[in-house]
Amino acid sequence: MLYNATLEHEGPISHDFQDWAADVAHVRGELDRKKKVPPGAIETLLDSQVREPELARFIYAAERYMLLRATSAIAECAPLALADPAFRSGPLGKALAIVEAIDGILAERAPNALATEQLQVRELVHGSHGPLADAFQTEYAQLIPREVRHAIGSFYTPQWLARHVIRSSGYIWEDRASLVRVVCDPSCGSGVFLVAAAEEIRQAVEYGSMDHRDAIELIATSLRGIDIELVPCILATASLTLACYRIAESSSERLDVPIPATILHEDSLATQGVAQNVDLLVGNPPWVNWEYMPAEYRDKHRDLWPALGIFTAAGKAMAFSKEDISALFVAHAIHYRLKADGAFAFVLPESLLKSAMNHRDFRRFRLGPSATPYRVSRAEDFVRTRPFEGVANRTVVLYGSKEGSTQYPLPFREWGGLDRRAQPITGSDGVAASLVESMAQLADANDPSSSWSTGHLDGLTAHRLLDGKNPYRGRTGLFTGGANAVYHLRLLGVDRNGLLTVANVVERAKRAAPAVVATVENHHVYRFLRGRDVRQWSCESELLVLLPHTSSTRMAPVTPDALAEDAPRTLEYFSQFEDVLAARRGFSKWEQAFLSVGFYACQRVGDYTFADWKVVWRYIAPRFTTAVVGPGALPGSDQPKPVIPNEKLMLIACSSEDEAYYVGGVMAGSVVIEHVHSRMVSTQVSPSIVASIQMPLWDANNSLHRDIARVCRAGHQAVARDEAVEDLVDELDGLVGRIWALPDQAVRAARGRVGY
Repeated sequence: MLYNATLEHEGPISHDFQDWAADVAHVRGELDRKKKVPPGAIETLLDSQVREPELARFIYAAERYMLLRATSAIAECAPLALADPAFRSGPLGKALAIVEAIDGILAERAPNALATEQLQVRELVHGSHGPLADAFQTEYAQLIPREVRHAIGSFYTPQWLARHVIRSSGYIWEDRASLVRVVCDPSCGSGVFLVAAAEEIRQAVEYGSMDHRDAIELIATSLRGIDIELVPCILATASLTLACYRIAESSSERLDVPIPATILHEDSLATQGVAQNVDLLVGNPPWVNWEYMPAEYRDKHRDLWPALGIFTAAGKAMAFSKEDISALFVAHAIHYRLKADGAFAFVLPESLLKSAMNHRDFRRFRLGPSATPYRVSRAEDFVRTRPFEGVANRTVVLYGSKEGSTQYPLPFREWGGLDRRAQPITGSDGVAASLVESMAQLADANDPSSSWSTGHLDGLTAHRLLDGKNPYRGRTGLFTGGANAVYHLRLLGVDRNGLLTVANVVERAKRAAPAVVATVENHHVYRFLRGRDVRQWSCESELLVLLPHTSSTRMAPVTPDALAEDAPRTLEYFSQFEDVLAARRGFSKWEQAFLSVGFYACQRVGDYTFADWKVVWRYIAPRFTTAVVGPGALPGSDQPKPVIPNEKLMLIACSSEDEAYYVGGVMAGSVVIEHVHSRMVSTQVSPSIVASIQMPLWDANNSLHRDIARVCRAGHQAVARDEAVEDLVDELDGLVGRIWALPDQAVRAARGRVGY
């Protein structure tokens, strides 16, 4: 009904929708340009006459419905307080004006639905028992399908995690003094962290350590939130009002129920001169790459990054940097809102701590023009827990205080997989997951902006012996710019002249391209290796790749004139995909020059791409997985050619077979695997991670190097024969440990921790 009302040219709902859409576009971008949502996911929730519904109108209708629920709950809990004219001028007044228009439509078109809605709200208010919960979060999740929430980037913090963070921050009902602190969530959403804090206050009342009246006063004045959007502000206000109502109802005396006026409807980042009056900052700020924020929002807040001292990159480093806005929220809140002796706890993306290229200035943990330090005291890793159900967000929680400076190593708790059946929604019994107590230190002890290395303290200590500059440079495999369906080929046959009949591989392609069968020369065709083709000490190529570059042209492709002369069929093949290739958007400004040489240019190509011998590893894998790759001839040819890895594989180019097995052997040692694991961003192993391993260059006259190469080659041969390799791994570990003079006990301990 609300959806249909937005389609009417005149009327309050239509006008409100236009205002809402403009506000949302400034903060979230245009919703209809977000990730495509299957129409059926929305159609089933709307009137059967609505065909191909618009995402923005659907989200508007859902959020306005939640606004109706929230204001109705406030009215049910605190009718006397709501009569205060003061509320008519703030965000609640704006919400009530919108709701009056919605009520009018419901009363006219569906009076029974309005009556049912009122009964449901009464049940929500009067039927709630047990721990306080963010009821509106649950209702929102039930109202909007998961695929729709994912498409618009709407990921609400699980209530059990919010409760865990609140209690881990020392805000606990068992310590009454801890509850008198002012708590603020600078991006509060529906108020899940504030509700978790209110539950601690409620339990203090239940167990007799706090008076009902004092508890209501604390909730109404000391639990504060900020959100740039109206609906979350009203939801948070309703949740805190309901918390006050629950406590008042449990009292033996009649107590007035207030409507907390502590939720501010404003841009949290726009307020820079606010008083530093917050004792505890908590929350889960938005996780969005800065470049994906709407242009108007970026322009408004661009200067905050250098002003806070959390981004100083320039030149090409700036082009590759992917700063997350969550870092800006955290730095801004600590600098401008937190008391000198205040504390904080934020749910954040793991990349803020472990990305070697990004967030470097944030990790200095210094703020403002004076680079004033603040203290990160500990962190928790929830990557394997996957708290956001259905999404593989890599989650950590960062705890600390404004006083002091960060000292390493610091405690780093690693939580295992969550038992969702045993996990109470409100987190009243803690976290239903295994726990490993680890430590964190700087990957580079001499660089305070370094990414973090995490793991067992003994392992971290041993890693310092491996730390240094690696003379072997890791590289990224071939990237087609998103046009895999053009470059990836399946061989169908070879004629007597060596011409190849091929079909382009269109399955699973992100950018669609027509399926064709073509005949091409073999000049620029190579065996192709994908991430899925590699396992430890083994790789098997299934596809071919058409790569119109050479070791001498590197990032520049072979020119059309050269192709027309030496490989005209290849040029003809590419020409039929010119429109598809022109639609690629992954080329940075300095890379676009190569497209002017040939529209079929690829990315991540260098002389290293064409090395006969390489060590490769999977970029995405739960374990550091390596293999040695040698040249391979195409069918119908006896001339070996280099095998080309794709962008899901990282590589080190080697000058000989022996050197490749030596490098591969060192990288397969348990101490090296553990070193890599300690620096991985979840399951990502970028070239920068191996850059910090001080590996000696191959020396054919060094017997230790020859032995490492021998064992690594034997391991590949054993895997090919499907034989056990445990004894070879043991021998290799001992040899690799000798490179850095590691004690045998340290080598065995590393093997025990990483397994095989």
